[in-house]
Amino acid sequence: MSMFYSLDDDGIAKKYQPDFKQKKSLRIYNRKYDAYFYNPYILISAGTQYQKTNFREKLDIGDECKIFVDSGGYQLAMGTVNAEKYTDQVA
Repeated sequence: MSMFYSLDDDGIAKKYQPDFKQKKSLRIYNRKYDAYFYNPYILISAGTQYQKTNFREKLDIGDECKIFVDSGGYQLAMGTVNAEKYTDQVA
């Protein structure tokens, strides 16, 4: 048995991903796309998405997919969102 790291990129694709040239979709949150797998859950960060509306529609997330919303506290602590705009009322 050879390990994958003994192969070049082309060899890895031929051995482990023979359908690579089919260019499957990366939209794993909607069953209507031919993706490598389906994920029935998605986590959205409130800290980065709070101003966006209809992200289910914009990201084409299937109706059967459950969306979980993170509070965005980590983003606030790290300073990646504006604390003046992202208030308790917004959260």
